[in-house]
Amino acid sequence: MSNQYKLSQIGYGYIFTTDSGDDFIILVEKHNIEILGEFVLDFSFFPVEKNIVYKSDPKIRNTITNFLINLFKENKRYAIFYVCDSMDRKGKIRKRLFDSWFNNSNSVDFVKKDYELKYSLEEEIETSIQISLLSHTQNPDLIKIEAIFDSNLEELKRLK
Repeated sequence: MSNQYKLSQIGYGYIFTTDSGDDFIILVEKHNIEILGEFVLDFSFFPVEKNIVYKSDPKIRNTITNFLINLFKENKRYAIFYVCDSMDRKGKIRKRLFDSWFNNSNSVDFVKKDYELKYSLEEEIETSIQISLLSHTQNPDLIKIEAIFDSNLEELKRLK
């Protein structure tokens, strides 16, 4: 019995079905900041059904982490941006989950840098967006990518 789910390719991503019958989609797309180059990718995964109740499932963790490990094996120049959706105010929970998956992967080949962009929805309601940059430690463009992203993030903070 496998410790992860089987991925099937669809369009720009992949889909897998959990043992409980829930479908999840993994999307990997070129990042929209042109100056970062072709190796910077946006990564997201989400359930097809919006109202599913998440159950702890180590096979989901294994599927996602193995997908990312294989992506970096394909090309060490890839850098992944992962934004934790915060529209339902659960972005920090998603961030902690992603952090635990990263920490439990025991991979010394990857580096993760975290960012937080705070903003106000209304005068008295402040929230934040959790963003992570994940890259191979041997990525020759990592310092340049971090510097450009840091600069763009600072500009976003000034615009809020």
